[in-house]
Amino acid sequence: MPWKAATQIALGDNFGYVGYVFVLAFFTNLLLVLFGPLYRRKRYISYR
Repeated sequence: MPWKAATQIALGDNFGYVGYVFVLAFFTNLLLVLFGPLYRRKRYISYR
């Protein structure tokens, strides 16, 4: 993964890994914020 390698070169091994996980978590959060209500509504309807 080139972006992981780039962060490792920029910040060192440990910080590169943490930065990669942080970016991954940030995008996951963003997706949950955008698609969370839609997904929850779908689940709610399917459960009824």
